[in-house]
Amino acid sequence: MIDPSRLADARVQELARSILAREEYTRFRPVDLEAWRAWLERIADAFRWLSYLSVERPLLWVILLFGLLALASLLLAHLVYSMRAAMRASAPTPRRPVSLESDLRGEAARLVAADRFLDAAHVLQLACLRQLVQAGVLELRRHDPNPVLRSQVASSALPDAERRELLSLLDRLETRWFRDRAPDPTDRALFEAWHRLLERLTALGAAA
Repeated sequence: MIDPSRLADARVQELARSILAREEYTRFRPVDLEAWRAWLERIADAFRWLSYLSVERPLLWVILLFGLLALASLLLAHLVYSMRAAMRASAPTPRRPVSLESDLRGEAARLVAADRFLDAAHVLQLACLRQLVQAGVLELRRHDPNPVLRSQVASSALPDAERRELLSLLDRLETRWFRDRAPDPTDRALFEAWHRLLERLTALGAAA
């Protein structure tokens, strides 16, 4: 490393000092032994003072020692408390499981109260399918088309009466769903048929 003091030109020396003062050159600077020596001397003075107290003023030394221990204990307790509080704050709040079927039943009830029987029938269809998926009767994915659904229902282990009823209601709802969505007197009967089927499927699931 070039020593700036050896450069003749004062401006060059100043430029060299400014460059060497940059952070990237920190590791190349000589260690400041005087600063380290002063720091070690202060530590040694503190130990000599404590040693003096332990001999000349034992009561004061004991009080000071217990005070330092108490302070260290308080700092440690505060650190533990802060870490636990941070962990509790970052942990996800456990949620109680929500019954999707109950949600669907409630949604259907709200639609019926608004005289939207076709929409309520569609919601109960979802509830019936959810019941069958939970029972392991069907293995449906979210975007499976209706032919896949009908194929699974036709080959399922459902009792004959429930299987035929489900296929019939799927056809009736699909036909009505894609027609004019204006209110129709048959919508209420369709909703009630889906409601009865849901009750039967729920009873079969409970008996399984």
